[in-house]
Amino acid sequence: MLKLVRTQEHQKRTKLREDAKGSGSSSGNVSEGIGYAVWVDVIWNRQSAISASKCVEELLLTRWDPATELSLWNCVQLTKAEATTHDRVGKTIRAMAKAAAKLTAAQAGSMAVAG
Repeated sequence: MLKLVRTQEHQKRTKLREDAKGSGSSSGNVSEGIGYAVWVDVIWNRQSAISASKCVEELLLTRWDPATELSLWNCVQLTKAEATTHDRVGKTIRAMAKAAAKLTAAQAGSMAVAG
């Protein structure tokens, strides 16, 4: 019975991969033929990118860069706790980058006035 289920899963994954290739899609959008199940199963090997946890109930896909649309190129599979930390740290880093950009612009403006 287990062998039959594994065989069916393998056939399903193979068909999904072939369908994704056949669509000619290179952008990785979910709507263009490749589904979340394939990402979780094939790309992320059903585990967290950080801790390698395989507890399916705890895993989720989250955006690597929250400002960019979810796609194959902008996602990471993490546990819920890791995703929370990822999002919190990401917000802090973005805020720091924004502040640094403002400071740099202000410094450039004051140098232009002095020169």
